Amino acid sequence: MLTMWWTTSASAESQAPVLVETDAAAIVAQQHEIRQAAQQRSGRYKDMAGADRERLLQAQERVLGRLDGRSSTTELPRNDQVALFNDLEEISALVNKAEDDRMVCERSRPIGSNRPVSVCKTVAQRREERERALESRGSRDARCVGGCRENSTPGWN
Repeated sequence: MLTMWWTTSASAESQAPVLVETDAAAIVAQQHEIRQAAQQRSGRYKDMAGADRERLLQAQERVLGRLDGRSSTTELPRNDQVALFNDLEEISALVNKAEDDRMVCERSRPIGSNRPVSVCKTVAQRREERERALESRGSRDARCVGGCRENSTPGWN
């Protein structure tokens, strides 16, 4: 439904290209169509929860603000392009009721490098990584069950 315009890989594991739409006017026109239908509560928006509708409208405000006076998304600074992509992904997830499939991108500098890179992952992938990190951290803090080794601190592995 929503037009994609990002050129970076879809995730850290996949190097598949994403469809590109850099025409700011096309994105703005599409957002106005979605906004009108959402405000009229028609079509796919008639059963949308109020909180989701509010999130949708707020994300659209950010998108429209970033694209105001621009003819192309490439006119934006790189960090604003990433923020725009994230807002468009949030809108898409809300419209399609697919929050776990929403792509979230971050610009970061890998350790030992000054060159920033975009890392994009779905909400589900980010949640999995967070849960794995919590699980691995939790096992290090576990108390001894049934006794500890002689040379260790009492009560700890």
